[in-house]
Amino acid sequence: MLPEAQRLRPAGLFLGQTLLLFAAATLAALWRALFLRPLYLYAMATCHRVNRRGTRSSVEVDLADAR
Repeated sequence: MLPEAQRLRPAGLFLGQTLLLFAAATLAALWRALFLRPLYLYAMATCHRVNRRGTRSSVEVDLADAR
């Protein structure tokens, strides 16, 4: 029977690799919570302004002029 610590570790990973994986997952979760989530909320709050960023207020060329 395996000791408890060896049963919890994924097969084929050394202890250092397991700790690095845990640290990377923690950093990824913090990045998402502290940077990406506020950025997403800001984008959702300001997406209604997307049609006002253009430089033209009307169409200058119609299909009759293209021929």
